[in-house]
Amino acid sequence: MTRKIKAVSPIVATIILIIITIIAGIIIYFYTVGYLAGGSTNVSLKIQGGAIAPGAGKVVFVTLTIKNDGNVPVTLNTLKIIDPAVGISTSITVTPLFGLGSFSGTPPAASFLGTPTLAAGQSITVQFKYTTTPPPVPLTGATLVIQVEGINAVTEQTVAFIASFPINPS
Repeated sequence: MTRKIKAVSPIVATIILIIITIIAGIIIYFYTVGYLAGGSTNVSLKIQGGAIAPGAGKVVFVTLTIKNDGNVPVTLNTLKIIDPAVGISTSITVTPLFGLGSFSGTPPAASFLGTPTLAAGQSITVQFKYTTTPPPVPLTGATLVIQVEGINAVTEQTVAFIASFPINPS
């Protein structure tokens, strides 16, 4: 008596291979988009502060707190004054008061002292003042626009964030 050994049908074998290929593709997709590789590198800086022009409003004192709201470290490089007083066409003289080096260039820019690296959740406070150069004009009611530039410590890409603040009387 002879026994016949039956094999898997070619159609069933093809279906099994297709299913294995689809599962492998899904695993590779999730790995490359970061679900299995450790997540994304979100860079976010929150810039808060204020600009005050006491007295006649011809000198502006600015205090900024820059917080890393992302999930990767950011090395701060430069703070630029994009527009010292939106709506007022004038040049300015800028003096660093705390946390910044000398301002130079157009628009005025300064390096952060020590090139600080902010881990996720950390913050830094900087201060500077500026006056319009001749003749001094009142700046109260105008808007200050600044830009903070840094480097994503994971991808080493340059990132920039812009914020604006009204210039208030004291």
